[in-house]
Amino acid sequence: MSSVILRSKVVVIGEWGVGKTAVIQQFVSSGTAFPKNYSMTLGAEMSTKVINIPDQEEAVELVFVDCSGRDVYLDLISRTWDNASMILAVVDVTEEDTYTRAKA
Repeated sequence: MSSVILRSKVVVIGEWGVGKTAVIQQFVSSGTAFPKNYSMTLGAEMSTKVINIPDQEEAVELVFVDCSGRDVYLDLISRTWDNASMILAVVDVTEEDTYTRAKA
């Protein structure tokens, strides 16, 4: 067990339906969970994963903030970006618009 835990907030953004929740669930479960049906994320949902650093007494706790891709939640979501360590933009490679909007 790690004695020091470094926390990092990862805000996950992208258009609705691009697979943000699926990417997070795959990573958090180490590839063991892949539900076939998802409910649309309303606002933001949080997930965590602790990653032990090999041969060290430290671990990194990643706190994922899964943000809804719907514009109606934009004001709420923009507040989740405060103190973020990372922002992960998820796009659908078959839909160019999702990439274009992620750049904006």
